Amino acid sequence: MPQLWPGENTITVYGNISPQTTLEVTYVWDDLTGKNKKHTVFVKNTPFSYTITTSGKKWEDVVCKALIIKAIPKINNNNQIVYASFGKKIKNLTPKSIPTNKFIGRQSSPKLKKPSKCIKIIKKNLTKQKKPCSKKELRQIKNNIYNALLDLMVLRPIQAKEIIKKVIFEDISGNKILACQALYLIAGEEAVPTLIKILKKAPAIRWDTISNWLHTSAMAAFILAQINNSGAKKAAFLVADFLDNKKLAQKIGQNPRKIYRFTDLRWVWIKALGKLGTPYHASILKREIFSPDVDGAALAIKALGEIGDRSAIPDLLQILKTHNWPPQGIYAIEALGKLGDKNLASVLYPYLNHWDEDYRGATAIALGRLKNPEALPYLKAILNKEPFPWVKKEIIKTFQCY
Repeated sequence: MPQLWPGENTITVYGNISPQTTLEVTYVWDDLTGKNKKHTVFVKNTPFSYTITTSGKKWEDVVCKALIIKAIPKINNNNQIVYASFGKKIKNLTPKSIPTNKFIGRQSSPKLKKPSKCIKIIKKNLTKQKKPCSKKELRQIKNNIYNALLDLMVLRPIQAKEIIKKVIFEDISGNKILACQALYLIAGEEAVPTLIKILKKAPAIRWDTISNWLHTSAMAAFILAQINNSGAKKAAFLVADFLDNKKLAQKIGQNPRKIYRFTDLRWVWIKALGKLGTPYHASILKREIFSPDVDGAALAIKALGEIGDRSAIPDLLQILKTHNWPPQGIYAIEALGKLGDKNLASVLYPYLNHWDEDYRGATAIALGRLKNPEALPYLKAILNKEPFPWVKKEIIKTFQCY
């Protein structure tokens, strides 16, 4: 359901409307000045933008109850607002801008602590962890370290680098994932050796549970993929091992599929391998593209395009031909474009006329990468009839590639 917020909401209608049809668009909502308020427009020409004003101070003051879109017989050739209920006005009720923390809250403290104070808090609480703690005490320790890390992530003082590493090595309250993010924000590429030690499950790092190690390893792999330098790429084989369920089961002593949200973790490792891997790792990803987990399969298809191994082309063509899940097809088109075989252009031409604009856009981008001049007439044929501005923009950019 589209959301209406307190204040002014700009609504824009895009698309093609047949000559004998008018589009009727109605929003129904409750706010502080009344219930079942309504705003209706007749749209004949697109794009058409208009404003709905609601009354409220907080996000929850406005409840969008319905969005009704009807195709009705043509009224006239104009766009018009036919009904708008505003109800009783309340002076200064709706501010022009609302600080987000007023209605969705905030994670960090209202006043940031000094870096030295944050470092002191973390040191103190890491020491407390080494002694016997009740669950209540451990929760408090977790919160103390967590809040100090949040402040350090905003302030980013370089002197905090070592204490954040200590959280990664010593913490058992559940802050290692956040500490990885903090280390990356503060130390940048210098975080690589520590992140690789996490993937190796280095003995020097203390772990309270296997689940915590796997979840932290997913974050480490994600960050290494963001860094993506020569040092980070050394982690590719370690990341690949996480996708081998048998090898991973031997390492952790249990079936990894029983780990909380393990499928989601595999998605992270697949994406990371696409960034960090080499053609050597393509065989691992080629196994994944036929997985019954269609989301993981789609990400593996995308990753194969990142790695750039042309041996994947037959499998990607098979996926494109037989897929049922749209992301698989869109990512297959994207991957084929990145693999750079000009002869693939003819396979992609039909997707310039696909009913889904995401397919058309992905195809335009892929043809730009393939740089096959035979694609130009196909691109020219669809340029003027393409209704989506972003797809048209990609088609124009593709012309500039030739």
